[in-house]
Parts: sequence; structure tokens; C-alpha cells
Amino acid sequence: MGIDNRRIDNKTVLKSGVWYTISNFLTKGILFLSTPIFTRMLGQEGFGAFNNFSSWLSILIIVVTLTVEATLMSARRDYADCIDKYIFSALGLSTASCLVWAVLFNLFMPQVSAFMNLKPLYINVMLVYLLFYAALHLFQAQEGFLFRYKVSATLSMVCSIGACLLSVAIMLVVPAEGKLDARIYGHMLPTILVGAVLFVILARRGRRVDVKMWPYTLKVCLPFAPHLLSMTVLNSTDRIMITAMRGEVENALYSVAYNVAMVVTLLLNSLNSAYSPWLAHRLMDDDYASVRKVGKYYICLFLGLGLGLLLVAPEVLLIMGGQDYVVAKPIMIPIAIGCMCQGLYTMFVNIEQFYKKTVGMAVASATAAALNYGLNLWLIPKFGYVAAAYTTLIGYLWLLAIHMLLVRLIKKHHIYSYKFVFAAVAFLGILIVAMTFIYQSDVVRYICLAVYVAALGFAAWRFRGQIRSFIKK
Repeated sequence: MGIDNRRIDNKTVLKSGVWYTISNFLTKGILFLSTPIFTRMLGQEGFGAFNNFSSWLSILIIVVTLTVEATLMSARRDYADCIDKYIFSALGLSTASCLVWAVLFNLFMPQVSAFMNLKPLYINVMLVYLLFYAALHLFQAQEGFLFRYKVSATLSMVCSIGACLLSVAIMLVVPAEGKLDARIYGHMLPTILVGAVLFVILARRGRRVDVKMWPYTLKVCLPFAPHLLSMTVLNSTDRIMITAMRGEVENALYSVAYNVAMVVTLLLNSLNSAYSPWLAHRLMDDDYASVRKVGKYYICLFLGLGLGLLLVAPEVLLIMGGQDYVVAKPIMIPIAIGCMCQGLYTMFVNIEQFYKKTVGMAVASATAAALNYGLNLWLIPKFGYVAAAYTTLIGYLWLLAIHMLLVRLIKKHHIYSYKFVFAAVAFLGILIVAMTFIYQSDVVRYICLAVYVAALGFAAWRFRGQIRSFIKK
């Protein structure tokens, strides 16, 4: 079944974008919503161990599968007449990579297991998951290019909801010592089953693997690897290093606080899915004045949302983890503010991507990951999981500085107001100090929350015209 080149109307594209945004939000939101269940069922050690497992999984997805689905953007043009054969060949390459890694891991399993702090069985289950993960994402990528949004969204929801429901179901019937096994196997099985079915479908469509296509796949996907891997390491290395240096209990405390603060990132990603297409249209028209003006509103919007989360974070943390996790509330401040910095630097990444100046992105990501690793290695043994929260913030500030510099080097710094961005960073610095004092008294925090809600309501009414105009755009 080749790519359908018939004209796709705007309504279809819009529906596709909306469904992908909603399914992405819901799929990732399930992790947040299911946290209260798993923190209580697993206990702190079990929850910390699972987050160590998840962190390693996010890294191995890039290393083992080679993220071959990223090549379809160009392959659908270059292999338009035999796209199904290309997809199955790309899947063959990912499968070969997975098998090679499986052999290497099992040859040196004692050392690998000790290094990752994972049981050998968990590592092998992870490798089976990765084998079929590639089939799922290749299939979804092809469906996305055909704008068959319902199929892709349904598969995402089946895997994510199925993982949560199956994990809970198994955990309810196994003894306490088997709950971590149940959580890991329940998390893996839906994707393995769905991916196995899709593997067969892609094999029937493609018929055979053409190894002559592999150099093309490697040429396209390998340059993405350093950037993707560096960003994944930046987001995952904290939990891996906390587990190795301080144990699973501290990793559990950090992970719950991190998951709560990551709501800011989830909101920012959803906002960016609406903002970046608008930005692209304005840049195509050289309408820099509109971008500069709306950019300020956009920054104020996500800073305001981040501030709101910080004011209610202790209650959210209590709901997510229970009383045992409230001790982690101070690290909510640097993690959430780091996520706001992520929103700032993403604005500059959008500019780099639009003008196809992406070489510096890999350098920025790699140096940020190296900085984060070095600081963690130095500070976590001394200050525990609290240090990891601040090293993550420093990593995001570094990324913001580098991406602002990169945009300046390509002479596009006039698109945003750098003075306004610096003012936003200064506001975040003040916010760290202010929230540290506010968190010491719930009464003061509730007063600030009341003022925040009142100010938000007034701002929404006062700028209702601009807000309505922005939403329409």
C-alpha cells in the first residue's frame, strides 16, 4: 500500500493535528494521573526502582531502535513508489540492531545488570519491548503521513491505558514481593502485543527486507541520535544517578516531584503545538512585528501557568504520593522553573528549525547533558536528590543561553525581544527565592494563591480581546 498522493484538504489536516495533540496530551497525562495509584501500591522502593527502569528504557529506545521512524519524513518522497518495502526494511534494520544489542547484553549480563541496577530478566523483557516498539511507531508514522489520525490515536491510547490497567490488575493478585514485576510486565505487554500484530502487517505489506536501503536509513536517522540521546540523558540521568548513589527511596521522592512538575512541560508542549504553526506562517510572511508582540503574551502565559502550579504543588504532591512524599516539596520549585526555562528555549528552537539551522542543536543538547552529568556526579553524593533538581535547572538555563546565542549567530535575534526574555529569566530567579519563603507557611501560600486567582481572572477579562484574537490565529 503506497502513499496516497491525493490532495489533502485543510479540514483533514486540522482534524489530524487536533487529534494528535489530544491523544498526546491524554497519553502522557495518564502517567501523571496514575501516579497516586502506583506510589501507594509499589511503596517508595518499588516506585523508585520502576522509575530507574523507565529512565533506562527511554535511553535504550534511541540507542537500540535507532528511531528509524524519523526517516519517513524524507523517505516518503524518496521511496514514494516502494514505501511499504522501505518501511519493512527500516524495521528490519531496527530489528537487527535490537538482536545485536541483545547478544551483547547477554554476553556481559552481570556487568550490564550491575551498571543499570536492573535484574537480568528486566533487561531482556525491555529488549523484547524494543523489538516491537519500532513496529508500532513505524506504523503510526505512516498513518500520520496519510492523515489517518483515528488509527494512530487509538493505538496510543490502547497501549498507554492498557499498560496502566494491566499493571494494576496483575498487582492486585500478586504478593507484595511481586508487585514490581507486575508493574514492569504490565507496562511492557500491551506494546509488545500490539507491536507484534503490526510487525506482521508491515511484513505482509513490505514482503522483504532490502538491505540496500539501510545506508539511506542510517544516513538520515543517525544525525538525530546525538540530539535525541542528549535530551533524553538530560531528562533521565538524574533518576539513574540518584538510584545508583543514594538508593531507590530517594529516587522515588525525586520522581514523584518530577512527575508533578512535568505537568508544566506537558502544558507547554500542547501550547507549542498551537504556537509553532502560527509562528511558521508569520515567518513565511516576514511578519516579525506580530511574532515579537505575540511572543511576549506567549511567555507571560506559560510563566503564569507555571506560577499557578507552584502555588498548588504541595497539595498535588500529597495527592500523587501521599504523606511520605510531602518532604520532597522544596524540589518542586527548581524543577518547575526549569520546565519554564524549557518553554523559553523551545521558542528559539522553533526559529532554528524553521530556518533549517539545526547543527547547533546537537551541540547544545550534548553540552547540557554533559554539564548535568558532571554536576550530578559532584553534588548528588553530598546533597542527595535535592541537588539533582538544581542541576536540571542549570541544564535548562544552559540550553536557553545556547539557543539564544545560536539564533543571534544566524542573525534572527530581532524576531524576539531579548530584553523581555532576560526580564522573564530575572522573574524566574526572583520566583525561586520568593517561593522558598512562601513554602514555609501554608497561610502565606494560600493568600498568594487567592491573589493569583484574582489577578488571573482580572487579566483574562482585561485582555479578553487579545486572547480571543490569539486563539483565532
